[in-house]
Amino acid sequence: MPSDRKAKQKDAKVAFQGLTPRQRALLHQVAEQCGLGHGSSGEGEQRCISIGATDSNAPQARGRTLLNLRVSDAEGGLLGRTLLTLVPNKGFGTTPAVPLPAHKFSPHDVVALKASSAGLGGPPLCTGLVYRVRDASLVVAVDDPPEEGLEQPLRLEKLANEVTYKRLQDTLQQLSAPGNSSRAELLPGMALLDATFDRREPRFAAAAPAWKPVNARLDDSQRRAVELALRAQDVALIHGPPGTGKTTAVVEVILQEVARGSRVIAAAASNIAVDNLVERLAAAAPKLKLVRLGHPARLLPQVIDKSLEAQVLRSDNSSLARDCRRDMQQLNRRVMRGAVLQLLKLEPWKRAERRQVRAELRQLAKEERQRQQKALQVALLRELRPEKLSGSLEISTVDGFQGREKEAIVISMVRSNASGEVGFLADARRMNVAVTRARRHVALVCDSETVSKDAFLGRLVAYVEQHGHYESAAELVPS
Repeated sequence: MPSDRKAKQKDAKVAFQGLTPRQRALLHQVAEQCGLGHGSSGEGEQRCISIGATDSNAPQARGRTLLNLRVSDAEGGLLGRTLLTLVPNKGFGTTPAVPLPAHKFSPHDVVALKASSAGLGGPPLCTGLVYRVRDASLVVAVDDPPEEGLEQPLRLEKLANEVTYKRLQDTLQQLSAPGNSSRAELLPGMALLDATFDRREPRFAAAAPAWKPVNARLDDSQRRAVELALRAQDVALIHGPPGTGKTTAVVEVILQEVARGSRVIAAAASNIAVDNLVERLAAAAPKLKLVRLGHPARLLPQVIDKSLEAQVLRSDNSSLARDCRRDMQQLNRRVMRGAVLQLLKLEPWKRAERRQVRAELRQLAKEERQRQQKALQVALLRELRPEKLSGSLEISTVDGFQGREKEAIVISMVRSNASGEVGFLADARRMNVAVTRARRHVALVCDSETVSKDAFLGRLVAYVEQHGHYESAAELVPS
């Protein structure tokens, strides 16, 4: 391409005029997120916004991109994620370590890791969350590290996290849209609209239920706040300056509601605020069942043990998932050791061997996720089990029943699709274990059309139809 044409493309700009202040602000925001140059000129209705391409170094100057990085380490951690440590490529291995350029990256940021040669708009090798920021390095947690590409110079780009804003916008649209009473019952928060938008006064019970403070050190204002919340039938607001004990009062409200048999979901405007609640609740009631939702990279180390994934991994159905994780960590170390040696031009691995190890790593990660999902399904089914059956009805995975027997076994095959994909059900050995756990009776709950497309499962279903009792779900549903 001729140099003058390149210069024209580099300097090309698009101008917008006659926009509202909100539209101008949105254009500036989008241009910033896309790494484009943007500016404005003029006054009033003549105010004009110009947006144009910039060179690849401009985003780094604004702190949204780090260029010429390299992976210095990779390790398993954060409940199955891979932690990639990125350092400046220039001066690698020197003492003291070369610091990162000035940037605006912080923990929990959504980022994309790309080859340096990809440039702006290039495809990412992977995406993840910033886990830790140091002067000379930055650690990114990724769900699925790439098979190839980590041995080359890299760039890290800060992405806009649109999920939160999209969910907020969708919720507001749902709440503001006209609807009927049945729709209001389906959407949490619809019943609060009248109270929160002054269409009627919030409702309160005449008197709070009898309660005894868990925290005996609550002062009078905190006790009044707790009592107000316990009386509320719609919404209660606890308001006060910093340091006046609002969080202490909220913790007490949660503990009181749990004591009344309620199930409570606690939300806040930041991850640190939720983690603070988790810490306070765990300290106040060590036996309280707490589940912290969220990406492990966004959680404080002190509360990660309360995360959903950590609790799933501790269940009796996750031992094999932990085995997968140990194998993944060993493979990660092999892969990264090979990548570093290749960068230093010391005994580089053969490409085929590297590719094989990466394929094994991806397979192990896939199997681990499947086992975690099964463990989570088991936990949910146990939650739905009636209390009177908790002692006689046991719920577990096939692996959880390994080496044991029961009088009756009910096997749920959890697959139903038009393509006949049966997933892990195709493992005939595991299905054989499931069937042979029963002493007297075995029941199969399945979509026979789906599972019968697998040869082994098809023979199993046919045998049950021929020698046992068969009922179609369609026959049990009223027409």
